[in-house]
This record gives sequence, C-alpha cells and structure tokens, in this order.
Amino acid sequence: MKIGILGASGFIGSGLTNHFITNKTEIELHLFSRNIIKNDNFPRNIKFHKFDLNEKKNLKELYEVDILYYLISDGIPLTSWNSPIDEFVKNLIPFVTLIEKIKTGKLKKIIFTSSAGTIYGQSKDKISENSLKFPFSPYGIAKLTTEYFLDYFKMKHNISYEIYRISNIYGPNQKINKGLGLINTLIENHVNGKETIIYGDGSTLRNYIYIRDVVTILGKSIDNNLNESNIINLASNDNLSINNIITVIEKTISQNLKIKYSTKRNSDNPFIAINNEKLLNSNPKFILTPLDKGILETYKSII
Repeated sequence: MKIGILGASGFIGSGLTNHFITNKTEIELHLFSRNIIKNDNFPRNIKFHKFDLNEKKNLKELYEVDILYYLISDGIPLTSWNSPIDEFVKNLIPFVTLIEKIKTGKLKKIIFTSSAGTIYGQSKDKISENSLKFPFSPYGIAKLTTEYFLDYFKMKHNISYEIYRISNIYGPNQKINKGLGLINTLIENHVNGKETIIYGDGSTLRNYIYIRDVVTILGKSIDNNLNESNIINLASNDNLSINNIITVIEKTISQNLKIKYSTKRNSDNPFIAINNEKLLNSNPKFILTPLDKGILETYKSII
C-alpha cells in the first residue's frame, strides 16, 4: 500500500512519519513538503518529494498513493481573523484544486486533520461529532467547508475520508513561532526566562492532547476499511482553562511561570469542551497520555 503525507515536515507530519517508520514497515511511504529534507538514514520504503500546494504543477507520485494524509494548513485563527480571504486563497481553493487533479489516480481515501477548537463555536457542554457547528473565525469556516467538500468528493468520485477534529496539540518539537501551542509556549518562554502574555483573564476553556496520542490514532487509520468514511473528535479528557494549565505546569516542573494578562482577543473561542467518547469507544485499548506526563516530557525536550 502506498501512503502519502502532505505536510510531512510539519509538527504532525514528522511525528506521523516516525510512527510509520517504527510500526508500519510493510507500506511505501511518500513524504510531500515544500521544506522536505531527504534523510538517508530512513528505510528504503520512504520516498521524498518537494511539493508546494500553491504551485500549479502535476506531481505524478500523488496519482499513485492509495491513502493521502492531508495535514497542510497555511494560517491560524488569529491571522485568519484579520485576513479572511487568505483562508480561501491559501487553503480551501488549493485543496479543491489538488483533489480535482488527482481524482483520476489510485486515491481511495483522504485523511484530513480538521479543528475541534474552531468549527463548533462556543460551548461549556461537551461537544460530540454530531453537535451543531457555529464557526466564527475564517479558519474554522474554511476547515468546516473542507469537510463538506470531502463529502462531495465521496459522493461524486467515491473517494472516502476520515476527518479528525483535533483539539490543541502539544509536545516535543512543536514550533511556537506561528502563534500556536499554549503549553509549549508557556514552557519554552519559561525556559528562556520570558513571560507569557495571556489574552483575557485565563478562564478560556480548551482541550489539550499530546502529539504522540495524535499520531498513534492517525497512524491506525490505514488499517480501517478503505470504503468507509468517518468523523472523530481527536481529543483527550483534559478540558481545562488556561489558568488550570498554568497550575499543572508549575506543579509538574516545580517552578513558577512568568505570566502577564492582557486584553481578550476577538478571534479566540472563550469556551469549548470536547467529547471524545467516539474516539475511545473506537479504540478500546488506547490509553491517553496523562497531562502531567506529557508536560514533563515536553519540558525535558526543551531544556
């Protein structure tokens, strides 16, 4: 089986690549990224392809993959709030254009990483996959629209899909320069002697999941029925406020963080609690990484 990963050099993509190298030696893995760097230490079944989604050119290797992990996203909720057109120009249109190009190939399934924190809108109650969606940021609107297009491609071209609505990921090797990753930002700033600015009073509620848990579940997707489509909230049991997270970090590393509170941003969703029952019921042997353990591993990777 040929597996393609679009965005292979990113936080999720690199973790997923390492997962496959360790656990799935029988597949042929194709890595696509505009920042791809060939690693000669990787097994021979790993293929490298330099690829930019916004460049209009055919890449024949994409026509050969059976399953495509679509991990590319150019932007974050904050930047989309100020530049909404970019979400459609840089994300939605390139996605539709690409799938329209490779639909005649061997592609049987697309695995798409959506956003649990932005497509549902505000809620203090736990939100399941069938809950109503009220995305208010262009980022969330574009993610949800992409999900609808996946359903369209399923009906029209018989390309099935798995959509993983992922909560806030943290863990080793996450880059915080784009403005994502609260836990990594808090830890990295602390290690570097910097304070972290919290927008609002710290009551903002989020779900946090460790990167290893994310890639483990994503990696299991290739064993699922190629003809079936599914949507799953990929989230942990940890629906916590920012202030709760600060407390857990300080307790775990036995040090106090430097925190400065500032004015709330309109682009931030103040409350979102995720229901992960479908995830756990579908993977009864899967054990989520405890928050304090994940935080400690992240801290050790940064110091």
